[in-house]
Amino acid sequence: MNSWSYSADGLLADRLFYLPLPLEAEWEEAPFQSVLTTYIRTILETCGEPGQSPEEFVEQLLVSRFHTLPPAHRHRLERPPKVPGPFTCAAPWDDPAVRRALVEYQPRPPSPQLMADAGPERKFLDDDGANGIKFPRGLRRRIRARAKAACALLAPPLDPAVRLITLEDYIQDVVRHFVGIEQLVPYLRTCFAVTEEVLRRRPPPPGAPA
Repeated sequence: MNSWSYSADGLLADRLFYLPLPLEAEWEEAPFQSVLTTYIRTILETCGEPGQSPEEFVEQLLVSRFHTLPPAHRHRLERPPKVPGPFTCAAPWDDPAVRRALVEYQPRPPSPQLMADAGPERKFLDDDGANGIKFPRGLRRRIRARAKAACALLAPPLDPAVRLITLEDYIQDVVRHFVGIEQLVPYLRTCFAVTEEVLRRRPPPPGAPA
């Protein structure tokens, strides 16, 4: 019997996984990956571990969860990704190809019925948006709003250890769902690589002198 599933912490994880994502099913692979990466990065910048960049958080996740696997299993997760070309990791407003792709999804002005059906989501709708989301301003707002909702569930007084496990679970499962188990590790390593530039931009640890 898995007691975690019936605990308050397990129910919290369920609530987190049921939150809406800032993604549209109609998007092609490149814009989808771009927005997914930006969403994960926004969450980690908002409520990741203090003193860690998003890249360092993901590296910690990979080390703690996959480097301890037997070599045969780890090899399966480290196969080259089965995608046509590299992953799309840049933010949608920084990648010209993604910008063009999202602009192509611009809809006609939303009908009064659509606005009524949208409920709280109507604030993201506009007559020149990407699939109903004004681009790029509305998409930025939607990503921030979704990240803020996720971080609100992970805020204190939640136990720090439970918070870390739940956040790692969430990132791992969201990525796995959309890119597949065999592309999980290659995607995270590509889009959240710890480069020298990342290390230079690393925030100082709490309490460090300015």
